[in-house]
Amino acid sequence: MCNRFTTRSAIPSCPPSPRRSGRDVARLIATGAVRTHLAALIALLVAIVIAILLFTMPAGLAIRATILGAVIGFFPIGWIVLNVTSCIG
Repeated sequence: MCNRFTTRSAIPSCPPSPRRSGRDVARLIATGAVRTHLAALIALLVAIVIAILLFTMPAGLAIRATILGAVIGFFPIGWIVLNVTSCIG
């Protein structure tokens, strides 16, 4: 562990940690440096890679689980949209 400040000046004596926190990632999305849909796709790919490599999940099963998750996620949205449009028309 390094001493952040020297006794003579307020200049940090060691470089800041290269680790990113959740706030840094949120700041990148909030400032528009990374587009939201691109960040979501990158997170999806990272999750699939972690499932395959770290948890030794078969690749086909990981892809099918991703598709099933998307279908289950879009089902309530479609249910609401179809019910609202059928009541209006």
